[in-house]
Amino acid sequence: LSVYDRLRLLNNQLFITYQGSFQENNVEKDTKRDTRKINNTSFGVTFSPFSFLPSITARKGTVAQSLAARDSVGFDAGPDRNSSTFNIDLNHDIEIAGMNHNAAFSIGTRSTNLEGGLTKIDSVATEGTDTFFSVNSRFGFIPLRTSVQYAKYENITGANKPVNTTNFSIRGD
Repeated sequence: LSVYDRLRLLNNQLFITYQGSFQENNVEKDTKRDTRKINNTSFGVTFSPFSFLPSITARKGTVAQSLAARDSVGFDAGPDRNSSTFNIDLNHDIEIAGMNHNAAFSIGTRSTNLEGGLTKIDSVATEGTDTFFSVNSRFGFIPLRTSVQYAKYENITGANKPVNTTNFSIRGD
């Protein structure tokens, strides 16, 4: 089940959004019961005062994932995971030389708690920051669209050891 709704206010300059996704899957072979539940919710407020200025969005989200299955020895099949995020996004559409471009920048914080699982760890907590920048372009009458994205994710575990991941991609279709 997925739900998305947006409330438009102030002559379409302020938007309040709610998004939710609720899933149950992975059926246990013997008992035919669902073994995984994932609930994902997000609330956001977007302000877009003028077309020549970027819109700004503040988003708060949560993901709750639980795995009810157990293996033949009795260990959990995997950890329960609860994540919380908060992001600030800037988004702007511009036209240059007959080409439409969308530029997006996002920075946010994330915290995740893992509990249980095969490793017999009681719980693990991580937190980090995410930075994302992208430019998507459409070339007018030519059926070509390009996307350039850069993302950096920083995680800090309970052992205070930072783990950084950087992604860069260029795509055309």
